[in-house]
Amino acid sequence: MKDGITLAPIREEDAESFCRMANRPEVIRWLPDFRMTLTLAEKLARESRETAFLSPREQPRLYGIYEGDALRGALSLGPVYETGYRPSLGFFLSREAEGRGVASRAVELALAILGREGAESLFALTETGNHRAARVLESRGFEKIGTRSFRPAGEREKRRYDLWERKL
Repeated sequence: MKDGITLAPIREEDAESFCRMANRPEVIRWLPDFRMTLTLAEKLARESRETAFLSPREQPRLYGIYEGDALRGALSLGPVYETGYRPSLGFFLSREAEGRGVASRAVELALAILGREGAESLFALTETGNHRAARVLESRGFEKIGTRSFRPAGEREKRRYDLWERKL
């Protein structure tokens, strides 16, 4: 596993890189109803700094996954509707970060953040078939506890998601 991975608010100067990562075909494949624009990336970067003091147990947070000074991905952490407003996480990486343990380390850092805040568990949703994300979650002690179907906004068909849980 690579050392030197941190979670931090996304820097404004990294918004363009953040936008490119979010629009990679490998990311869009699992987030088909979502398209990042530079304007949205800049807004999300600004909001990630503005909410840095808020608890991810009660407020969704967005972190940049940094390796040294380089943005390598993003990780969301916080309550979402699909998990009954319980803390949940999601993540994506840059091409350079894939296959190097960066996601696993970022998930460990997220677990530590929630552990310090007294959370009892952390949830994650992965689209059924997203085996790479499933392997990361399994390697960090998450257990698959079910499958759900949701219809993302603007889509006609429901998508199937696996629900994961990790007790802290």
